[in-house]
Amino acid sequence: MKEIRYYENELTDDFSGTHITPLELNDYKYHIKNPFWYCLSFFLYHLFARPILFLFMKIGWHQKVVGRKKLKARTKKGAIMYANHVHVVGDAMMPNILFMYKRNYILAAKETFSIKGIRWLVRCLGAIPLASGLHQTKDMMHYMENRLKKGHTITIFPEAHIWPYYTDIRPFIETSFKYPIHFDVPMYVLTTCFKKRKFSKRPKNVVYIDGPFYPNPDLSKEAAAWELRNLAYETMKKRSSEESTYEYIRYVKKAQNTTTN
Repeated sequence: MKEIRYYENELTDDFSGTHITPLELNDYKYHIKNPFWYCLSFFLYHLFARPILFLFMKIGWHQKVVGRKKLKARTKKGAIMYANHVHVVGDAMMPNILFMYKRNYILAAKETFSIKGIRWLVRCLGAIPLASGLHQTKDMMHYMENRLKKGHTITIFPEAHIWPYYTDIRPFIETSFKYPIHFDVPMYVLTTCFKKRKFSKRPKNVVYIDGPFYPNPDLSKEAAAWELRNLAYETMKKRSSEESTYEYIRYVKKAQNTTTN
């Protein structure tokens, strides 16, 4: 019998189960000039984490990637990738194994950096915390621009909250879709879908890559962001409706209380 989870609001409900209290990151520095730090980060990312993540995704989730060749069309300025949020840990792992020589960074909530003792590790593995305040936002944008100019990618989960094994796409706003416009880079859409496995109740993960998509230069920034948002949403919806053929966890909306006179 499949598990059933009840939700009230698709925009705000979270099923990650982590219950982490977010810490203020007012003292966070995006740029580090220490060469030892970059050596440590390179070692942990390329020589330690990526091989382990690859095996974990293959063995643990039997993951398959469809459309990887499309990523070759990205420019030297890198790209912004948008993905549905359906795994507590796997979502952070998946984009990091798509490239051999380039890195992927993930725009993450404060909770990711609020676990004592491992902030340095999640930073080494490519997490970028969302900024607080105007000054920190400028630093974050400059850091993102620097990463993209080196040909790296940045992944964003516009749904914001984790719903493990969810087979549909939740609504999301257009705010994060301003980044491809601001940095003048292409957008890719990554959709994780679920399929039945022969000898396990846990589904097989298949990630579909679509793109590249480019901002419309004839539109205002606000209109172009909405166009990219709608394109990403429709692409994810189409992929999930056609390719997610197995429901491991069912999500049911709670009945709304109604009163009658």
